[in-house]
Amino acid sequence: MRKQTLLAALTLALTLAVASQASAAPIVIAGVGYDTVDFSDTLISSGSTGGVFTVSGASLAAAVTGWDVDDWAFCNCTTAYVELGFTDNVVVNGPGNDLRLFEIGTPDDFGISLTIAGATQTVNSAATGFNQGGGFGINVANVDLSAFGIAAGDSISSIVVRLGFPFAGTSLSPTLGAVVALNSAPTAVPEPGTISLLGFGLAAVARRLRKRNNR
Repeated sequence: MRKQTLLAALTLALTLAVASQASAAPIVIAGVGYDTVDFSDTLISSGSTGGVFTVSGASLAAAVTGWDVDDWAFCNCTTAYVELGFTDNVVVNGPGNDLRLFEIGTPDDFGISLTIAGATQTVNSAATGFNQGGGFGINVANVDLSAFGIAAGDSISSIVVRLGFPFAGTSLSPTLGAVVALNSAPTAVPEPGTISLLGFGLAAVARRLRKRNNR
């Protein structure tokens, strides 16, 4: 009987933990819905040559991570980059495109240069017909991880987005708004909040068993 009670309590604790982990709020950008957990959420590193980043928000990190395309960043310089990470999910090489970059303003047909797993490719952005809150157009550049030598089913947790003036014959630079995984999987390590919730459930089980043993 005690084993059944323990199993039931553990099941409840795990269910609550999983539910907490899976509670991703939807966000709609340019008419398409995404889960908030699928967006890049950390700025690992950045750099620029011949200029500085211009950002719409409080910081470069806030401008290029998360899902708010009203926050953006660009650099009118010879070279610039931001290295973005995914901490609560990974980007999986699945069917079709795996990543989407949101670029703000006039669609820059010279594209955005990406470095993934040591390979660099240029991807072009195209207008969606939608505008963000400031009235600027929302453009998208789609990425298939296969183009970077990533095997089907394999995953990545970071990318380098190269901005600045990397393309000959242009004086424009792409304006990065957000990056989202189209094919996403949760990370294997639970978030601290999930671990705390599971620990709370296990502690409750232990207290209940002690009370039963002391009767």
